[in-house]
Amino acid sequence: MKPKKRYSASGYLRATIEDRTGTHEFTASEELEITEIAGQFKITAFMRDDIQTFRVIDLFFPKTLSNDGTKNEFSLNPSDDHKAQGRYSYFPGNVSLGSFEGLLTVHYDWKTAHMWGSFDYKLHDGDSDVEVNAGTFDLTGITVANLKGTGTFAGTLDSKPFVAEEVSIQRKQIVDDSYLEVVGRTAPSDSGLPDYAMIFLRINEPVTKLEHGLEDPNGEVHAECYMPLFGFFPAKSGKVIFESLPELNHVKGTIKGAFQQGQEQPREVDCTFDITNLPTQ
Repeated sequence: MKPKKRYSASGYLRATIEDRTGTHEFTASEELEITEIAGQFKITAFMRDDIQTFRVIDLFFPKTLSNDGTKNEFSLNPSDDHKAQGRYSYFPGNVSLGSFEGLLTVHYDWKTAHMWGSFDYKLHDGDSDVEVNAGTFDLTGITVANLKGTGTFAGTLDSKPFVAEEVSIQRKQIVDDSYLEVVGRTAPSDSGLPDYAMIFLRINEPVTKLEHGLEDPNGEVHAECYMPLFGFFPAKSGKVIFESLPELNHVKGTIKGAFQQGQEQPREVDCTFDITNLPTQ
């Protein structure tokens, strides 16, 4: 019996977050996903006040874990292979942080696509630390990340060539609001490491204009990039310019801006994209 592949997972993810503003109880029971991508699993959970204001927990770990329900443990400390990592992001603010210390425990039953476990980790946020404590999750349903668009997403990322091998446009629903997610992803190697790069655009609907500043946390368009070994970088400044108003079946334009994670050096993105959707749902 093969596991049931689903767009969204069912279940819950909970944790206590301690940051410079105090203690926050993180509870997610709707916007949950387990994604299988390029040799890894990624668990993503959103706790959202509205389409602009939300917190995100991401957990990355190797796909090669035991799948009979027994316990797997992964260090969330930085390592050369970066096979496991915990992340915490919050918006507005466009802050995305990676773990520097922690432990993730995962149980996985492949017959039912069921994962459960626990996690604790710490992150640097400028001159202070953030703690994600007493984390637990119990989720069912796995999405295989198979991008199904055609077209191009190419240019430079951190002064290096960025040429996407896979591209897509998806419409995602958040309660009564929806947004388009545009993705370009480079080709992963066969190493099993997360050595692909990605650029994401989140386009809140309805879109009302062609040019969008990326520094506005309340804007219609937001962007983020993923760099192997470094993690996620939200856009802090720059512009996205569309040639026509984006739609589910076609998005074309340019993106140029500075992407920054915490207090790290900004990474520059300068790309063009022209993507036609091939619906899979």
